[in-house]
Amino acid sequence: QGAESAKPSTHRIQNRQHPRRLAFRKAMENNVLQRVVGRFVAALERSSEGKAAAMSAETGPPSVVEDARGLLCPIPVIRLAARLPAVPVGSLVLLLADDAAAHADVVAWCKGHRHEVVTVAADGPVLKILVRRLR
Repeated sequence: QGAESAKPSTHRIQNRQHPRRLAFRKAMENNVLQRVVGRFVAALERSSEGKAAAMSAETGPPSVVEDARGLLCPIPVIRLAARLPAVPVGSLVLLLADDAAAHADVVAWCKGHRHEVVTVAADGPVLKILVRRLR
């Protein structure tokens, strides 16, 4: 009996919640993530209203339209990466996506692979991202 009481009790450590887990759980209960994504999409729509005209004759029609609606991150970027080698250098690819993370993902991917994001416009829940192949 004396040897058993000398062992440290681990059940208290196992049942204790990490502070980050508690904060995440509380945020999920309060729908914080949904509100943040909603604000991001609204801000994107406001900023892209003036840019919608840039997809007209100035840039020309896209060579390829890649429809990634209904697909979540990172599939829209993977689809874009698969389509770009098939178009000539200087051509445009229009990516349609309804995942809010697609905008940031495509911009980061294009920067890393040295392609140009010409415009980003929101048409309701759908993002229209126009990318120019540079190399």
